[in-house]
Order: sequence, then C-alpha cells, then structure tokens
Amino acid sequence: MRRNKGLSQREVALLANITLTNYSKIELGKSEPKLGTAILIAKAIGESVELLFSVKDEKYERTRKKVQY
Repeated sequence: MRRNKGLSQREVALLANITLTNYSKIELGKSEPKLGTAILIAKAIGESVELLFSVKDEKYERTRKKVQY
C-alpha cells in the first residue's frame, strides 16, 4: 500500500515519528508496532489500521470459522 501511494519507507517513518529501521522491521513482519505507532503509520499512509494490519492467513480464518462464539 505504501508503494501504491508513492511513499518511501523513509517518508512513512518520518510522518509516523519512528526510525527507518523500526518501520522497515514492521513492514517486513519482523516487529509488531504498539497501537499508537500503528495508528501513526496508518495516518501517514492514509489507510485504516485494520486494513494495514489485517490478518491474511487462511489457516487462521478456517480455525476462526470453526469456533462458535
């Protein structure tokens, strides 16, 4: 999404007030941001937190559907 918006990692990191290294780790899935950081990243990119950090794991979805709430 970041690339589709024409933003570099550096630009998003600056807008979210985090280091480039930290942002890169988050984007690569090597680190999970705190909620406040996730919100700032979402605002920087112009998307919702839910969309940016949504789970796209088929196994998770199949398991979730089996669980009755």
